[in-house]
Amino acid sequence: MQDHGGTFVRKLGELIPLADSINLQAIQDGWPEYLYTYGPGGMFDDGEPTPEEQAEKAACEAEDTMDFLKHEQP
Repeated sequence: MQDHGGTFVRKLGELIPLADSINLQAIQDGWPEYLYTYGPGGMFDDGEPTPEEQAEKAACEAEDTMDFLKHEQP
């Protein structure tokens, strides 16, 4: 959503990761057509992770590695 669509759709894309469950539901209920068109699985989704998703995955993997190493020390 942050890469396609007009200013409004891009701003919705910025807000979704910040929304709590109540506000996320309000976004989903209020603009389902935008989520369907521009969101995951929409016509602009190429199936490749975004840079933000790649960075989040790398951070999680690094955290998992650190947790593993902490438990391996005698």
